[in-house]
Formats: sequence, C-alpha cells, structure tokens
Amino acid sequence: MKKDELIQRLIDLDLDAQLTFVDDTTFKCYIVGGSALAIMGYTIRSTHDIDILERYPKEISSLFSKHDMNMDVVAYFDSFPSGYEERACLIDIPTEKVKFFTLSLEDLVIAKLCTTRGKQDIVDIDSESVIKDIDWERLESLANLLRNSKISGMENFDYNYKEYKNKHRL
Repeated sequence: MKKDELIQRLIDLDLDAQLTFVDDTTFKCYIVGGSALAIMGYTIRSTHDIDILERYPKEISSLFSKHDMNMDVVAYFDSFPSGYEERACLIDIPTEKVKFFTLSLEDLVIAKLCTTRGKQDIVDIDSESVIKDIDWERLESLANLLRNSKISGMENFDYNYKEYKNKHRL
C-alpha cells in the first residue's frame, strides 16, 4: 500500500467503526513504522500492513485486524520514548469514531534506530526529506529519555544512533 491506499484504509476502518459503535465511543490510534512515514510523505515504499501502537478493546481490535492493521507492535513498545502521545501528529482525514495519529518524526526515527531487524528500517530514515525535517535537539532529548528508561538492547540503539548522527547531522 502507498500513501493514498493507507489513508483510504483508515477511512474505511472508521466507517466500519461508525456502524459498530453507535454511541459516543471514540478511539485514538497511533500509527508507527514505515506506514507512518508513508502517510507523512517521507517514503514511497509500499507496505503490506499498518503498524499501530497501543492495545485496544476487543470490539475494535477485530476491526483493526479486518483492515490489516498490525497490533503486534507492542513487542517493540520499549522503542518509543515516553510521552509520545503528546508529540503525536493528528492525521487530517475525515473520521468520526477513530482519530488517527502518527508519532512525531523524531519518535519514529528513534524507534527505527532501535531495530535489529535489518537495513530497511535504517533506509526508511535515511532520506533527504527526513534528514532535513528532523529537529536534532528533540531527537537528542528523546535519545536521552530512551537511555534513561534502560530498555533492553540499548547497545544496538547507541551504535545505530551514533552512526546516524555522524552520517547526517549537519
């Protein structure tokens, strides 16, 4: 899926949620990973699913599954510095039941630098547009916040972060 397809998937999920939840119930959904970068316009790489962060009530979880939204990101939850909700960016699309957010660019870069899954995660954040838009002070602050949380695999993050800064910091 590319950006337009991802956005349509979110709108379709919201339409299903409107049919399922006829009361005033609303949900927040935080999109992460390559799908978030695509929605933000930082990558044109296609993705098969939409990675979302958080655990949801069973009633809406079935809708997320139906629309190929990956809720297994909880395994990587430590890769997201605390307070990500306050830094998240609302996706400006017409929805009623589900408000969709991407994490901030800096939160997404931090999470990608925590990876041990392969080079594609690093390639996702090596684009000129990502490098140009990063708030390097915020990135450093989030890196320190993550270090203070003492996550497992910190050595991998520190190595990737140092390499990333050396390669891209202007």
